[in-house]
Order: sequence, then C-alpha cells, then structure tokens
Amino acid sequence: MTTPFDEQDAGDSPAQHDIPLARPAEIGRAWPAQAVNPMTLPGITKGRAAINLLIVLVSFLVAIFAISTVAEMIVGTDRLAHDTSALLIVTMIAGWIVVVVVAMAFPELGTPLRSIGLKSSNLLADAALGLVVTAASFGAFFVCAGAMEVLWPAGFKELQANPAKIEQMVPDWNPALLIAVMFAVACYEELLFRGVLLSHLRKLTGSWTAAILIACAVFASMHSTQVEAAMIPLAGTAIVWSLFAIWRRSIVPSIVGHTLFNFIQVMMLYHVLPPTMPPPAPTSAGWATLLGSLAIGAPCG
Repeated sequence: MTTPFDEQDAGDSPAQHDIPLARPAEIGRAWPAQAVNPMTLPGITKGRAAINLLIVLVSFLVAIFAISTVAEMIVGTDRLAHDTSALLIVTMIAGWIVVVVVAMAFPELGTPLRSIGLKSSNLLADAALGLVVTAASFGAFFVCAGAMEVLWPAGFKELQANPAKIEQMVPDWNPALLIAVMFAVACYEELLFRGVLLSHLRKLTGSWTAAILIACAVFASMHSTQVEAAMIPLAGTAIVWSLFAIWRRSIVPSIVGHTLFNFIQVMMLYHVLPPTMPPPAPTSAGWATLLGSLAIGAPCG
C-alpha cells in the first residue's frame, strides 16, 4: 500500500513500498459518555428545585409546630422551653416526618431518590467508608479549633463551655440507646442538609462550591442551642460530610460518619472526660475538654 508521503525515485515514478498503515480513526465515533452525577439534578429545572426546597421548608415548619403543640400538652410549656433534651426529641421527630414527606413526594415530582444521595448500590463500601469520614470529621474539628486558638482566642475559650451545653441536650443514656438516637439524628440531618439542600443549591447556583458553603452555613446556624463559637467547627465538619456525599453520590458515608462522630464525643464526654457541670472556667489550653465540645446534630432553634 502506498502512502501520500512515499519517497519518489529519480525518475519521478512512485516508489512501491509496502508500508503498513494504522487503522484509520473513525472521526464520528463517540467516546463513552461519563455518567452524570445524579446529585446535580439533571432531570429537573431550577424552578422545580426551588419548589422542592419550599416543600421541605414548609413540611419542617408544620411538623415542628404540630409536634411542639403535642409536646406542650404532654410535658408542659415551661419544661419544653427549658428542657433541651425534650427539644432534641421534638426536632428529631419533626425531621423524620419531613424525611417521609420527601421519600413519598419527590419521586412523584420527578426527583428520584438517588438524586438526593439515597442509593443501594455499593452500600457496604459506602458504609465502611463512614469510618474514614469519622476520622476526617475529627480532623476538621481540630483544624478549625486550632485556627480559632490562633485567630480568635476568645472564641476558642468560649468553645470550651460547649460540653456543658451538650450534657443539657443529651442525657447519659446507655450506649445502645445513645447510638440509636445518634443514628436517627444523623439520618434525617444528612438527608435534609447533604441530600436535599446541597443538591438543590447546586442546581440553583450552578456551583458545588457555593452550594457547599451555603448549605454548611445553614447547617451550623441551625444548631443555636450550642455556644456560638461551635458554629465554626460545625461548619468545618459539615464541609467534610458534603465532600464525601458529592464524591460517592451517596449520603451513606456521611450518615455513618456523622453517627460515629456524635456517638464518640458523647461517650467521651460522660465516660472519659471529667464532669463539666457547672461549665468549666475557660482556659487557653483546653484541648482535652474540646474533645467533647462539638457534639451532636442537635435541636434547631
């Protein structure tokens, strides 16, 4: 076979060289398309995303009002106002009501559950990855606390009063009950914040970075029963959970990591660290105390 670039002999006659050619490229051949991340919500419009968020917000407010009204009738208004552990239970029940609403309504509205991180494929691998998420969560906490000690010493000292807040919210339950409650809290918080809010903000803003920052700020601000300084480490850990959810396209790793992160801290608070009631006087070197200071996905308020 002769190519257009075969050398010519002295008589300008084509040189007959059998030069093998590579297989011609198929110009129109398409490469296999990379699977689209379902958490970018490719199947719905921005308008539908906004409606979905409105449904979740209204459902949560209605659930909080209904459950709080019932709780006030049972335990009394004064106790509910001052008993933060009761507020934790009320918020958890309301959160699970919203989870049910989402699970029932979203598929009917064209938003499959896999688009908010609920998928069964690679379930065991994602659950095991939760151990890595747990370690990364503690790492994010210590990085944030260290930055606060250098850049905001007053906030670092305030953070050391947070264990007392946690003891008010979470009684010294037995470990089986405690991890069950922590798992229930992690499930509804991860679904609502990492599953629904994060994915829908990505749709509305067109940016994962903006979605992460906004969702994590909202998540931290919803934990106002803790000291204000805790909002920074809370946002830091929420960023970790968001990144793993986006990477794995699943909220399972963050659910496991969130559960263990909370469980370990509360267990250390009650069974490892010295008692913190009344709140300890802040010191400039309270790292041991801080191990119990960033507790749970706690009541909103």
